[in-house]
Amino acid sequence: MVRDNGTRFHEGIDLKSVSRDENGIPQDVVVAVADGIVAHVCPVDNGSYGKYVVIVHNSSGIEFYSLYAHLAEVSCDLKEHEFISAGKRIGTIGNTSNTYKIPLSNAHLHFEIGMMLGRDGFDSWYASKYKEGNLHGHYNGLNLVGADPLKFFDMARAKKPAINALSWINAQECAFTVEIPYSGVPDILFRSPALRENRQVPKEIKSWEVNFTWFGMPIRFIPRDYSVSGVGIKNASEKFIDLAERRGMLLRTSNKELQAGLNLRNYLRIIFNY
Repeated sequence: MVRDNGTRFHEGIDLKSVSRDENGIPQDVVVAVADGIVAHVCPVDNGSYGKYVVIVHNSSGIEFYSLYAHLAEVSCDLKEHEFISAGKRIGTIGNTSNTYKIPLSNAHLHFEIGMMLGRDGFDSWYASKYKEGNLHGHYNGLNLVGADPLKFFDMARAKKPAINALSWINAQECAFTVEIPYSGVPDILFRSPALRENRQVPKEIKSWEVNFTWFGMPIRFIPRDYSVSGVGIKNASEKFIDLAERRGMLLRTSNKELQAGLNLRNYLRIIFNY
């Protein structure tokens, strides 16, 4: 929680410019962190990310994204839905954003790596919340949950498989488990089947258990053959409750019971499309 005096989670890491010309303009080149598909290109400054690019990667049954924001410019040869190789130029570090002013002296790359929550579920949730159109489709930041990129980089430095996404997911700590009544299969499991616990699927799914990190990334889905009356929280780790509360994932009632917070309720609506 490094934003707004420690009350807002920063979904990524900011990498400062280290190369500037005589006018102080950043010259740092931004490149793709791994092979993938260019999923979204925003070459104009029309959101908090400014000019940004999202790449989707697949590894070990997990779909994850990398995001590169506040770019000064986006490479003109980037095309959505096309393959991009690791190390290919995306653009240059900048200070673009139309929701707040980033001084040129503070030009930086906002780098994220994480998971997209949903497709149809996000479309219906967004339409219910906002009157204005969604300019960024499924790669709107409200549909993306970024994790600490340093875990990813540390695994690479340790010579572990740098792009073994399942190992990276398994390295995330579970903060709490959600029980939710739902008889279908959420979209996220078609994109990331390895998130489903490796056990036999019940003949009739009546509910799901989902393990979440404290900041809201779903890291394990378990189908159940029994019904639950509503959304419930269990197995919450004392280590993460305060952080999850501040993030809006959990809410502690007057009698100290834990319920789903506003952000978690939104995430569940997007994931399960209800």
